[in-house]
Amino acid sequence: MSFRIFSAGVPSFNYIKDKLPDGEVFEAVKVIHAFTSADPTLGGGAGVASDIILPDITDVVKNIAGMQFAHLLNNSVCYLAMQPGAKMGWISVSATEKNTFWTDTMKVIKYTFSPGSNPGAEFMRKLAPALKETSMDNFGVLFALAMALSKYYDHIDTNQVPMINIQLTK
Repeated sequence: MSFRIFSAGVPSFNYIKDKLPDGEVFEAVKVIHAFTSADPTLGGGAGVASDIILPDITDVVKNIAGMQFAHLLNNSVCYLAMQPGAKMGWISVSATEKNTFWTDTMKVIKYTFSPGSNPGAEFMRKLAPALKETSMDNFGVLFALAMALSKYYDHIDTNQVPMINIQLTK
C-alpha cells in the first residue's frame, strides 16, 4: 500500500509526493522470499508459515529504517524549533486512512514549539497515537515527514515563524 503527503507552509511553501511506500514493502518481500525458498512438500508449507511469522532479516532492516527515520524526523523538528520566532510557530499534521466500506479514519494533531525542552520527542509523542489509529505508524511515513520538514526548513529564512500544515492520506 502507498500513501500521499501534501504540505504547505508560510511563506509559499509546498511539498507533494504521491505513491510513497510504507511498511508493507518489507512484508511483500518477506512472503515472496518464504515461498520461493520453501520445499515442495507438506513440511515445506509449515516452513513457509514459520518464515512469515518469525523475525528475519527483513524485520531487522524494517526496524533499523524506522529508527533512522525517527531520528531524522526528530532532527527536522529540532532545527525548526531553533528558528528565532519558533515559540509562536506550529506544525499541524492530519492523517487520513481511506476506507472502502466504512467511514474514513482521520486524526489531526497540532504541535506548538513553546515551551518545549525537547521539541522532536514532544512532536513524535503527540503524533504517534494519530499515526497508529490511521495505520500510518511505519518508517515510510516517518521518512516523508522528515523530508517535508527538512525541505521546509531549507525554504524559510531565519526571521520567519515556522508554520506548516501536513496532510497524510493512505
